[in-house]
Amino acid sequence: MGENIGDFSAREQQILSLIESGNLDRLDDAWLEVIADSPKEAEFYDKFIRAMRRAHALERAHELLLLALEELKTREQWELLHAVVRIAARFWPDSKPLRPYAAAALKGVYSHLPQLSAMIAACKGLPLDQVFQRFDSLLQLLPGEVYSHAYWGEGIVTDLDLSAGKITLDFPEEKGRVIAIEFLRKHLTYCPPDSFLARRRKNPQELYQLGQGAPSELVKLVLRGNQGRIKQAELKEALVGSVIPEEEWNEWWSRARNELRIDPWIDFDVRRGAHAEIVLRNAPRSAVDEIAERFFAHDTTMADRIAAVRKLREVVRAGAEPEPELVGRMREALLPSLANNPDVARALEAHYLLQDLQSIAPNQLPDLPCDAEALCAKIENYELLLEMEDDEYAARALQELAQRDGDKVFERAGELLPRARPALAQAIWTLLDPEHHVDIAVRALRTLMENPLSNPETYLWAMRNLTEGKWEHLEDYLPLSSLIFELFDQMEQWHRLVTIGGGTNEEVAAAKWLIGKVRTLISGRNFALLAAVAKEMPLDQLQELRRIIQLHNAVNDVFRNGADRALRLTRRELEEQTQQTATVVDPDSGIHYCTKKGHAWAVRELHELNTVRIPANAREIEKARSEGDLRENAGYHGAREKHVLLLQQAHFLQLGLATARVVTRDKVNTEQIGFGTRVIVQDVDSGAEQVYTLLGQWEAKPEEGIYFYKAPLFQQFLGKRVGDEFTVRLPDGTQRRYRVKSIENALASGEWDVGEGVIAEHAASE
Repeated sequence: MGENIGDFSAREQQILSLIESGNLDRLDDAWLEVIADSPKEAEFYDKFIRAMRRAHALERAHELLLLALEELKTREQWELLHAVVRIAARFWPDSKPLRPYAAAALKGVYSHLPQLSAMIAACKGLPLDQVFQRFDSLLQLLPGEVYSHAYWGEGIVTDLDLSAGKITLDFPEEKGRVIAIEFLRKHLTYCPPDSFLARRRKNPQELYQLGQGAPSELVKLVLRGNQGRIKQAELKEALVGSVIPEEEWNEWWSRARNELRIDPWIDFDVRRGAHAEIVLRNAPRSAVDEIAERFFAHDTTMADRIAAVRKLREVVRAGAEPEPELVGRMREALLPSLANNPDVARALEAHYLLQDLQSIAPNQLPDLPCDAEALCAKIENYELLLEMEDDEYAARALQELAQRDGDKVFERAGELLPRARPALAQAIWTLLDPEHHVDIAVRALRTLMENPLSNPETYLWAMRNLTEGKWEHLEDYLPLSSLIFELFDQMEQWHRLVTIGGGTNEEVAAAKWLIGKVRTLISGRNFALLAAVAKEMPLDQLQELRRIIQLHNAVNDVFRNGADRALRLTRRELEEQTQQTATVVDPDSGIHYCTKKGHAWAVRELHELNTVRIPANAREIEKARSEGDLRENAGYHGAREKHVLLLQQAHFLQLGLATARVVTRDKVNTEQIGFGTRVIVQDVDSGAEQVYTLLGQWEAKPEEGIYFYKAPLFQQFLGKRVGDEFTVRLPDGTQRRYRVKSIENALASGEWDVGEGVIAEHAASE
């Protein structure tokens, strides 16, 4: 195309230069060269027309522009043709030669619209500039667009009938409302696709995800649709229920408020509570303004001040000079927290913060009035480190205590580790020597593993280090072969807590978080952890692990299949696990039949398994685990085998309930043998008669003559009618011929239809 000059090519720049210099005689040849290469930016044509107008040559510009439009049409460059004709329409709204190009551009760009012909017809007879205005307004009426009404809320356009002047919208409380287009234009407000209201109406889940990842960005989106300002109470009204669930609002708003306070684009005075106004700024605050505002806010915390000073350190490292006035004010604000403060944790944090401030501006601040050693001398209980808001400062204090206390620090710090946040836990771990402090480390980890929900982040930190082999010196004490069972046991308990309840809101939230994190830990790098475990694990334990994974309630089929593949690839000799047949379902229909009474028994049994027997077994496992080396612990392995059996029972009951269909006495078909029938058959050879009642797997009692209708023997009876003779293969391999004498309704007495009462009685006892 030629060398670029400014925003345009050399040839395009030449055209503009010729016009500005008045050399219009050379314009025709230069123009033909330019349009042969089709300028890609509509802005060039706009500048060309404006330059020609200044040269009082608009008529000639019109002629030259038509040549360019013809070239664009020939090349089917519809988007550019559309943009150029729109520009030309502002200068020549009554030009008849331009109209065919306008029609061609609209048809080319919007060929996918079913309503295109009607939309173009609605624009006929208008001046060219108004054609595009009308067409733009019609685009806003197409299905999928969103409008807001003061009382009806936001509605999505579902149908447009231009010939009748009607439009159909779906509102939250009324689907298919038909109104006149003129009414819509007078009483409803258009919501652009990228606006908060449109996105809330069409995809609230997308906004929810935005709010989880970047709360302040969601608030900014609301602000842009509200003239840049909104009160806190109004923001809550806009989001709760439709975007943020009401039960999540307090936690979400706490995070959002903290983000908004430090966002350079937001002004937010939190002192007015629900009446506080949130304002979107026209320009962002400077980094220094943001730092000062965060540090000196009326409700600032020590954590806020630490974050502000660290931000200032980043700004200075980037090349900025620290402002003496700001640094001095910060120092003066911190000194009261240091002098004679009975709260040693706050005093230590203030001291370390002043140290950091002094390192930022070493020549601007006087020496500190005291040192960290003097403050740490006041610490008698290491628990104080947990009270410090910043883990980096807590780690600094730990180093001071190590110098003061010598070897005593290891035992005291080890006792602290199970309750420490990950960063402080890592600092404690660094103190412990792998050779001399193994007992302290193992004790700390076992304490942490006893109650993961009380410190989920540090538990995950420990499990990650153990499973990734970073603490090899602990392998003999906490082997991978036992840790993997520990992780699946814990996930099962967390899953029950989440689904059945019984814990605090904090425990349930921690359980949900840990389930996801531990699943990721196990499945990472194509289940590398399972592959590592499988290499050394005895085959019987590996089969047990495999069964646990396949029956586990906290993982999905993708996880199960991936885990099973990793185990089989690592141990080729792994035998296929025996298929369980506790639940028999119809292979064709995927269902099985039962009575109300049988269904109620299954519900009760599953409830008892989940709430009584499995939790009791989990306590047995924990008790056995605490007794020492798991590899030689018969009680532990016995409890674990029982655990697998209980999980299998619960799994198959759950599957059975999901595929069960209850049959009542009025639904039994006595025309042929099937579920719910009592049949008398006669041995054709001996004349002996036998009575069989055919019910479901949960009602079967062979000693009482009640059998499972899908058992192999009785599957041969199904579908037979009175008078039919048929051959049956018995379990011992012999054959016998039977004749059907009678078929009765086994449920006729009503005793099997008492399930609802049983369930209600059981629920009332909860």
